[in-house]
This record gives sequence, C-alpha cells and structure tokens, in this order.
Amino acid sequence: MSNWFEESPTRSVILHTILVAGTVWAVFTFVFDENKVSVFRAQAENEKATAGQYKAKTEVLEVEIARLRDENKKYQDWLTATPNSLPYFETKMKALTEENTKLQQELATSGSKPSENATTAPELTNLPYVGTKTLSLGEAYVDPKTNATIGIGRITSNFTATGSVTLPGQNQKDFENIKSGDNWIFPSGKKQYQLTVLKVDWYSNKSEVMVKEIENLK
Repeated sequence: MSNWFEESPTRSVILHTILVAGTVWAVFTFVFDENKVSVFRAQAENEKATAGQYKAKTEVLEVEIARLRDENKKYQDWLTATPNSLPYFETKMKALTEENTKLQQELATSGSKPSENATTAPELTNLPYVGTKTLSLGEAYVDPKTNATIGIGRITSNFTATGSVTLPGQNQKDFENIKSGDNWIFPSGKKQYQLTVLKVDWYSNKSEVMVKEIENLK
C-alpha cells in the first residue's frame, strides 16, 4: 500500500482532498441544518408567546367591557329613576309618545261615535302623528301609518350600525354607517313625514327610531 502512495502521489493527494472535503461538507451541512431548526424553533416559540399575550389582553378587555356595560346600565337605571334628569324625561316622553300613538290608532280604527265624556278626542285627532320603536339587533320597524320601514343590523363600538331603509314608493336602500340623528323625509298621502334614528347604543345593542308628521304638502 505504501508503494502505491509513493508511486501515485497525485492520486493520493486528490483522494485525500476529496475525503477531507466530503467530511467537512457533511459536518457543515449537519451543523447548518441544526442551526436552521433552532432558529425556526425559536421563532415559533416567540410567535406562540406573542399570541398568548394578545389572547390574555383580549380576555382582559372583554372582562373590562362587561364591567363597564354593567356600570353603565346601573347609572342609566339610576338616572331614569331620578326626577329632573335627562333619562327620566326621555322615559316619560317615550311613554307619552307611545300612549299618543296608541290613542291615535284606536281613534283611526274605531267606527263608533265618541262618548260625551271623551272631550279630548277632537284634540288628539289634530295632533301631529308620532310613532316610535326600540329595536334590538336584527329587528325592523314598519310604521303602521306610512309603511316606512327601517331595519338595524350590527352595531359597532363607534355607535354606528348597518341597516336598511324603505320609504313609501321607493326601493330599499342599504347603509353601512347609520348613526343617531340620521333622518329621511318622505311624503305619504297629503302629508310629509320624517323617519329619524334617535339612538344607536353599542352597550345595550339596541337602537330607537321615530316616524313623525312634520307638515302638510301644499
């Protein structure tokens, strides 16, 4: 064997070089692959930790939102029961408006003559028409006098909602950002009416709408 190496020094060097290069390449590949696996594993652990932090923050925010909703409801209930406060007057006005609407509908559908004691009937028939409705998510209100229709969909945290409005004699219109104060004026018969969004409440997931007579058409 020693004679072969002595007789073929060039081949010996080449074979030795190939052997060393192969060994180095194998070791380098193994170490490099191990490093890549370690890097990917570290990245996966970091992403997992980040996802865990976001999940924890989300859970904390959900608990805080639930607590704020409960506190807001308590304050609203307290203010509603407190005389001379705005929610108190709003509740009273809503009750009176609903009573007025009910009386007008009864007078419109009644075929009998009013009794002698019903002295307020002529005054009620001259009052402008008003109809209100509190809507939950996914509900719609069809005004019994004008057939104007409004539906409220999803309510977002910025107190806007998706919804649709159909006015008499018109096609349905869809909206992405309905908010409190939005209104639509439309004719019905010989009178004009206004459909108004009174409230869009994200905390209670409820909204309130109103249809009222505003003036006679000339």
